Amino acid sequence: MALVYRVELKFSILDEDFKKNWYSTNIGPYVGRLRIQNIGGYSVLNMQTSIECQPEPEDDGMKQVPYGKVFGFADIEQFCSWFKDDMANLDWSGFALALYEVPDNDVMYGNSQLAFSLSTAKLIKYFESCRDVYCDYFDEKCKVLFASAI
Repeated sequence: MALVYRVELKFSILDEDFKKNWYSTNIGPYVGRLRIQNIGGYSVLNMQTSIECQPEPEDDGMKQVPYGKVFGFADIEQFCSWFKDDMANLDWSGFALALYEVPDNDVMYGNSQLAFSLSTAKLIKYFESCRDVYCDYFDEKCKVLFASAI
């Protein structure tokens, strides 16, 4: 089994145009980003990280990702590199970091990201604050930087 980290909204939404009147869960930061605005007091996600840190799957070693796969990371380091300038923005926009356990044969690895099926994934843990995960990974001192930005 592989451990997979994925950024997702902390809440579900109901939107008639989004998914045929179903509650939408496990929504990542690139799905309907412009349509999910100011829900539950959260702000619109305004990403700051350079797109060079966030390559398209085909530019990251993953050819022909099957429809229905979602994206995540193999470890905290990949997550931190991908969103390095957006940790506070992710929190302010209602996103958290989920940790899943996924069968090895259901994971496609790229150089800085991976793809997997949520249907075979088991949620292990939910980290409410992306900033805290980032700071715990790097250094407690970075919490001071985030506190001064608020």
